[in-house]
Formats: sequence, C-alpha cells, structure tokens
Amino acid sequence: MQFCFYSGFNQMLQEKGLDETAAWAQENGFSSVEFLQLPIENWHAGVDSLPHAKQVNQRLRDFGLSTACYSVGVNLLNGEQALSFLKKHAELAAELGSPFLHHTLIDSLILDKNAPTFEEVFPIIVDRATEIATYCKLLGLTCLYEEQGMYFNGVESFGRFYREIQKRCQNVGVCGDFGNILFVDESPTDFFRAFQTEIKHVHLKNYRRVFSPNDAPLQEGWLPTKNGAYLLDTSLEQGIVDVRACMQILRNNCYEGAFSLEIVEPTKNNAPAMALAKKLFET
Repeated sequence: MQFCFYSGFNQMLQEKGLDETAAWAQENGFSSVEFLQLPIENWHAGVDSLPHAKQVNQRLRDFGLSTACYSVGVNLLNGEQALSFLKKHAELAAELGSPFLHHTLIDSLILDKNAPTFEEVFPIIVDRATEIATYCKLLGLTCLYEEQGMYFNGVESFGRFYREIQKRCQNVGVCGDFGNILFVDESPTDFFRAFQTEIKHVHLKNYRRVFSPNDAPLQEGWLPTKNGAYLLDTSLEQGIVDVRACMQILRNNCYEGAFSLEIVEPTKNNAPAMALAKKLFET
C-alpha cells in the first residue's frame, strides 16, 4: 500500500525547503508526493519553471520519492486564463514525472441565485476539459477528475461529465475522493461503487457533519452542503465516511494506485491515518 504526502506538502516545502521536506516524507512512510497549485495570490508554489521541476524531480528521487499526482484547482469557466494556467502546470507535472494531472472543473462550493444552470455550463466545461486532456496526451499525462463543487458532483452529474469526456479522450480517469460528494448530500460509498473501475488515484479524507447552523459557526471552518447541513474536515478515523466500505471496493477492484492523505493537522494525523487505512484495505 503506497501513501502519498499531500496535505501539508506545499506548506512544508515553503517553510523547510525541499531536502528537509523530502527527508521527513521518507522517514514518515511516504513513497510519493502530490503537488497542489491554486490560482490565488500567495499560494505555496512548489515549482515555478521546467528547469526547477527537473531539479525537484531528481532530488525527490534521491530520497526514494516520486510525484504520484499533480493537482490544480481551477474554474474552467474562466476561459483562456484557466486553460493557460492548466497547460503551464501540465508541463510542470510532466517534468516532475507525474503520471497524472488532476484538476477541478468548477471549484465553487456556493452558488448564488444568478449562477448559470448545469445545462448551461455543461458543454462549455466538457469542451475546455477536452482541450486540456488533448494537450496532456501530448505530454504523456492522464487527466483525473473528482466529484467536486456544486455542478460536477454527485453520481449523476459527475457521471454525465465523465461519460462524455471518455467518448472524446482516452487518457482520462477518476480521482476517488472520500468526502467531496458529501457536499451534495450523497454517499462516498455510492460514488466509489459507480466509478470503481475508473479510479486511478485516491484522496483520503473525512468530515464531521451537523445539521444546524447553530452547531456549525462558519467562522470556525464549517462549510454548507447543498441541502443545508455543515461539514468540517477531521481526522480519518473520526468522521462520518464509511472508510471501510470504500476501501473494500478499491481492494475488490485490485486498486494499486497511491493513497494521498488529505487530512487536517497532517504531521499529527498522518500516522494514525496510515495505520487505519492499511488495516481497512488489507483485511
């Protein structure tokens, strides 16, 4: 079972540098890392040029690490700006030796009353995702998508997108996220069952959930779901996700990819998360 350093990786790079971060990852049981890039000011940039990416790739390998995935948060409704941003990071992902470029489609968790409908955004997003996947094929990358946001989340809406992109591009797959589907009040287990043969990478996470805003003050990090519940990131062993059921689905389909830990307080919670994941996946 291969674990990937994800939550906290970019931050540690910024604070401690590559060598200390890579040494820490190796010592704590990781075999790979996952970069995350966001198009916002002051984000922790992991690599900033192709020569830098080449150097980082070699240094990671010196510590016995690889880049399992390269994730990018982006809103494809932003048109050429988003497409250029993704293509730039696809090139960096390839130079880092990542097999995957994982990117969001529309990353908003809250839709205002004037937001366009799913039917309005669907053809735009599929066309732009196709452009990115086609570019990634030239670079030897597979594009991954997860259930995320308010548009392309849930078994039905995500499935509609994924079936269409599959018709257009062969180099695509699913990132199986353990918690994102909760934001549209559906079950992670149902998502894993629906896309079990397409999952090529996994984000391990969990959430606490309450059903009253009185129990979830937004200033403390709680986020609303589509139907008015509230979710808060928590450690893998403490939330509402049926981690065992999702792990069994992966095991039954002979999943051999990496497990990226996407959890709160990673330096504190990585070890128990790894122990629990191994127990549930291997037994």
